[in-house]
Amino acid sequence: NLMNFANHFKSANFKASSLLAAYGMAESTLAISFSGLGEGIKAETIDADALYQKGIPISKDEGNTIKIVNCGKPFSSHHLAIMNEDGEILSERQVGEVVVRGPSVTKGYYDNDKATQETIIDGWLHTGDLGYISNGDLYVCGRKKEIIFIAGKNYYPQDIEWVVNSIQGIRRGNVVAFGIQDGLTESVVLAAEYRGLKKQEQETKQEIQKTILNRIGIRVDTIELLPPGTLPKTSSGKLQRARTQELYKAGKLIKKRSLLKRFLLSKIKS
Repeated sequence: NLMNFANHFKSANFKASSLLAAYGMAESTLAISFSGLGEGIKAETIDADALYQKGIPISKDEGNTIKIVNCGKPFSSHHLAIMNEDGEILSERQVGEVVVRGPSVTKGYYDNDKATQETIIDGWLHTGDLGYISNGDLYVCGRKKEIIFIAGKNYYPQDIEWVVNSIQGIRRGNVVAFGIQDGLTESVVLAAEYRGLKKQEQETKQEIQKTILNRIGIRVDTIELLPPGTLPKTSSGKLQRARTQELYKAGKLIKKRSLLKRFLLSKIKS
């Protein structure tokens, strides 16, 4: 999207090198890593199968690939590492949890010792994000808690969501994928805001199913097409994947749809 923006405004003398990729979070107020000034947005094209199945980022130019953005090097006086589930620091080009420590990192959560103990371990802030380091630069793959586990393989919801964005009738950037645990198996649910015709919903669902199967290699169990404005977002406009999952499990995601419809109808009548 950023490169499309840069290309669109190239005629207005906008320089793609003006864009800067970064990684940060409130717990590290606010920066963790930055790409260099004037470098623009850089990304690595990765073999999707190797990443999903083995957790290994292998560069690949063709076939089933995904792009992982280079988020640059750690902020000055800060340290960044990748850890496995045993708390061991991994070598470069190994996927694990992103951890960080430094003077900007919080000492803990206010009045929440449990969250503090779970997040800050041996001085390292465990971000909950998955990524890898290459040549000292950070590449973020996704959220640890949001990985979808199907038939012994890991899948990142962002990649499922990305391939759906280009389907006609789907509101770009308003797609959420998540897994629902059902005993020993996990089913895949996709919720997307839809602005197409009602009579074309079934055709759109079939296109979504086909696209995900061809590009990602998995079958989605449930597809929910929702009106614009239905998916929950943060105050800054970021989609809330975990909240969407909660609403779906509670049977309130569809209820929210009917409430929105009644609200719009009341506005039209008034």
